[in-house]
Amino acid sequence: MSLKLLKQGIGSITLLSSWDRTNNARQYELRYRLTNDLTWLTHLTPDTFVVLTGLSIDKAYECEVRSLCNRNRVSQYSKAVWFNTASVWNQTATGDLYLANPNAQIGIGSVPSAKLHVLGSGLFEGTNGGTPISGAGTRMMWVPNKSAFRTGTVNGTQWDDANIGIGSIAMGENSLASGTNSFALGKNNTVTGSNSFAIGQQTQATASNAFAYGYGVQAAVPNSMALGFGKLDDLGNLVSPGVNLETGSLALFNGDINPIFISKTSIPQDWGIEPQGGTGGGEDPCKGVKDNIFTGNIRLKYTSGTVGFCGGNLCVDGRISGGSLHTATGLYFSPGCSTLSTTDYRIVRTGNYPNANLSFTKGGGREYLRFTSNNSEDRIGIMENNPDESIHLGATTKIQRTVNGGSSYNLIINTKGTDANNVNSTKALSIYRQIGSQVDQDRIVLFSDGNAIFKGKVGIGIDNPPSYATLAVNGVICSKESRVSLVNPCWPDFVFEPTYELIPLNKLEAYIKANQHLPGIPSAQEVEREGIELGKMNALLLQKIEEMTLHMITLQKQIDELKAKTAK
Repeated sequence: MSLKLLKQGIGSITLLSSWDRTNNARQYELRYRLTNDLTWLTHLTPDTFVVLTGLSIDKAYECEVRSLCNRNRVSQYSKAVWFNTASVWNQTATGDLYLANPNAQIGIGSVPSAKLHVLGSGLFEGTNGGTPISGAGTRMMWVPNKSAFRTGTVNGTQWDDANIGIGSIAMGENSLASGTNSFALGKNNTVTGSNSFAIGQQTQATASNAFAYGYGVQAAVPNSMALGFGKLDDLGNLVSPGVNLETGSLALFNGDINPIFISKTSIPQDWGIEPQGGTGGGEDPCKGVKDNIFTGNIRLKYTSGTVGFCGGNLCVDGRISGGSLHTATGLYFSPGCSTLSTTDYRIVRTGNYPNANLSFTKGGGREYLRFTSNNSEDRIGIMENNPDESIHLGATTKIQRTVNGGSSYNLIINTKGTDANNVNSTKALSIYRQIGSQVDQDRIVLFSDGNAIFKGKVGIGIDNPPSYATLAVNGVICSKESRVSLVNPCWPDFVFEPTYELIPLNKLEAYIKANQHLPGIPSAQEVEREGIELGKMNALLLQKIEEMTLHMITLQKQIDELKAKTAK
């Protein structure tokens, strides 16, 4: 039940209380009292409102309401609502309204839980209005005529009108954003360049289109980035900032004023040329390509050396211990620092993006492993130069493991997950065939829960299963139970129908003498040639047993009649 109050005028001693109607309520009980008083005053009414009169001026009250239902049942009191009869709003000589009570809160669409509580959307529109306040302070501020936003705290003039750029944002502590469309976030950050960012602590973006991120770094030239942290003392305080002075570059700092890495703008290269910028033969492979410079050392094969990356090539000033590094057409590995031979292993990239290949070869011959991208489809070929699946094996695959004792596995297919149904229904292994462009999916399927599906004939202990058999077993089948489902079930209960005609015994004798088997039962030659259908044969045998039973019943009746005649 929601209780709503409407005070009748400023400083009034009259109050309208209303609430939502409750089903099955006979009447309602509203009670109210002075705040901190122990005595409640009550009103009973069948309506959903009460007008309270005779309230004391400049006093604080609280009130609650509950429903009284049939059979003397009552509900719980609603959440208490507080109000006062003091004058809340004051008005200045110029007509401005303000709240006189410093602890008052304003709610729009809701009972306020903050100084200003708005339930729904808010809109600040237009360009009228300048910077409303200057100097130090903690505040959230919107400047319409500059479309600028500030939130946080400053200890000086950082948020004065002169230091606020058009379309700028500054958030945090002592962050300054004076450039057009600039952004400063964190502590003691400065952005004076247009379209620039500074994030972290004591970072600076002092040129256009600059970006500084970290602690104590500066992007000081246009189109530059500075990431990391500058020179610090033992307590972690900034001693000197790391400054990027290379236009159009990315600089990484790691505790010093000089960057550990600078990536400069490169001249565009054709990805189809190997190597980029040169063709070997003494020519500098990095010719025409600006450097990405590491000022520290990089360890390759446990050997230090100053290197640079140039448009995709790795340029090494010197040799690498244990082998040579070549970049004429790829990456080569030799057993020593000798001349490249036909036995060297190579990693070679061919083709143009997006149809590029990365191959592992020996002496430039057959590829052992190829990674290929064809129309954005990534594939791996093992002993296959043109893989047409995600993984394509181009030669006979052998899985072998020497076992010297204990249990062992040659191939493990593990399906993992948290949902048992999804795991169990996953096809762990699927074998299918393709004839021309026609793909016949899922000829053999092994599911993760151990179930299996075979679409075709299965032979166990036999090389060539008969054409009529789906499952052929050359040996004994041992099972606790077997069940046969007939394709066209015809169980011989019809033998006991009154209209069923038994073959007379004399005709049955003549048939057996002529054919050496019962009528309807296959001969020994047929069984040897074609086998038997187990379900059909069981039905035929039952039919013969039922016919035999009827013959026995008839003979018994004849015997009984003869006994009766003899007894007379």
